[in-house]
Amino acid sequence: MSKSENGRSCEQCVADVLSDSTTPLTLLELQQRVVALQPEGGCNARDISGAISRVFQAVPTTSDRYGWLSSLLAETTFRHPLISREAKKGFLMLDELEHAIFFPDFFQTSRPQKRRVFIELMDGPTIEAKAYIEQQTWALGLGTSFRDWVERLGGQQHDAIIIHVVDAVEGRYLLRLQPREARDDDEIREHNLTCAHTAESIVTAHQQNVNPIMPAHELAARLIAADIYRNPVPPDDMHYVMHHFSILQLNDEGYRCEDTPAPSKHKVDSQDRSQDESTAEAAMSLFGWQVGRTPSDSIWDLMDMMDETAGGEETFPGDDEACHAYQL
Repeated sequence: MSKSENGRSCEQCVADVLSDSTTPLTLLELQQRVVALQPEGGCNARDISGAISRVFQAVPTTSDRYGWLSSLLAETTFRHPLISREAKKGFLMLDELEHAIFFPDFFQTSRPQKRRVFIELMDGPTIEAKAYIEQQTWALGLGTSFRDWVERLGGQQHDAIIIHVVDAVEGRYLLRLQPREARDDDEIREHNLTCAHTAESIVTAHQQNVNPIMPAHELAARLIAADIYRNPVPPDDMHYVMHHFSILQLNDEGYRCEDTPAPSKHKVDSQDRSQDESTAEAAMSLFGWQVGRTPSDSIWDLMDMMDETAGGEETFPGDDEACHAYQL
């Protein structure tokens, strides 16, 4: 980590410049502004380029332009498949994409943050929420107000929570419940395909220039920067989309691109199970909830099993703890 003469690291200077900019900056503009912060010098162009790669929220929007993730999140919309335990206990399980939505700084260190966010429930109250660990996975604690809101609207595990980012910098979000019957499957499928193809291009370029594996949280940030979620009708859960619509393969470290697509990719297998069942199954596989079960088991039986066996109390991480699922 290179230091300027005033003691500020290049990473901090890059973060300051990008977070202060309302629009993405070219690499040259970014370098000029960093130098302006350091009239005595200290960070050259190579240092700045290296610093960009180490600042999670510094996200490329094009090949030579960078934005700040918190700013890029403004007016974006995401889809979260609701499961019964979330509705009953009042929380949302967070995958890498959703963790980046609510806590954009988290993946800089992958450590707990004291940030609290303000969630407006459409036709309901505004509540204050924070992250905690539920079943060894990060979750957004929404409490009884969320539980009562879902119950009042008749929400169930077939439905979706639509997350709209009002202002990620200030931590303001809007949630609405979308019944399963309100899904526009054709439109969502088109968005799923667009998301999958964009992800393939991002991961392929990453493989060629940086690393054969792209961490899931980095892919999530890049998809946000590519405006995939700047649409009132968002695609499905990111991991579901990657699994069913892309040629990408997920392992413990992240995503890689297959050399040739599998026959089942770029289409949804709707003959044997519904889209919602596939979405929930993909999410449950990600969080390790299918151990000891076979693919023939009903997805709703699996959900019931999860509710029955998750009897332990949730744990709140201390300052020195990190989420084991994300470490894996």
